[in-house]
Amino acid sequence: MKTTLATHVDEWMIPHIQKKIPVEYSRRFETLDFLKMSRDVTLVLGFEYCEDLFMLARTMDLLRLAAKSGRLSKVIFLSSYTVYSPKSSPYNESDPVYPCNYAGVRAAFVENVLRYLYSSSEISVTVLRMFNPYGPYMSSPYLVGSVLEALASKKKLRIGDLQKSRDFLYVADLVSLISLVHKEVSEGFHVFNAGSGERTTIGELIEQSRRVTGEDCEIIFDAEKIRPECDYDFVVADITRAKQQLGWEPSIGLLEGLSLTYQWVLGRQRPGV
Repeated sequence: MKTTLATHVDEWMIPHIQKKIPVEYSRRFETLDFLKMSRDVTLVLGFEYCEDLFMLARTMDLLRLAAKSGRLSKVIFLSSYTVYSPKSSPYNESDPVYPCNYAGVRAAFVENVLRYLYSSSEISVTVLRMFNPYGPYMSSPYLVGSVLEALASKKKLRIGDLQKSRDFLYVADLVSLISLVHKEVSEGFHVFNAGSGERTTIGELIEQSRRVTGEDCEIIFDAEKIRPECDYDFVVADITRAKQQLGWEPSIGLLEGLSLTYQWVLGRQRPGV
């Protein structure tokens, strides 16, 4: 049986991935002894838990050694829309990679290393540029987690610009895409957007969350949450490529996804949970 490892992936996603793919999880790649890894390994790779570029570069050096030693056959990289230069229309995979924040710089750096490893080591690489995934196990300070937690506890919610738009993808749909790539994509270098393709402003997200939960909370404008270096005004994925080449399409809408996530939030608040 082929081995699938996951590393540097945001921990809240791991239980969802493990429902579809039997992965062994390690928070950081450097904790793995790649010389003891079996050959023909598939790696689900993120870019979390690298506090600086020095640590990220060290991780990429180890990844290069693992690829050169023949341990890796496939890498599925969970990248981010932040590799794109901000614009006011849906992002296409052919758009320039020109990040404007630190998350984007890290993601773009890993993408470039993987492109080199694909050409030099002949491993299969698929890059999934994620657009605001959310779901159970995700809590604050992530936006959806923060909104639902505030509504559940009736606490104040501090928000910056309510007019900024985002593309929210329920985690089960993201995992279905990861699973599809894991099973079906066996060679080449591929890039796919992983989003819903739907535009939702932060204000609309709050209203939809109120509708789902039947609860309300006080919204307080917080200027500190408006960070020009980090914030994109418009974030929507063009998911045509994934639809046409993989036959993938999200199946869980925002209202259903928020409802499922809210049930988990309520469960966390029960005594002993």
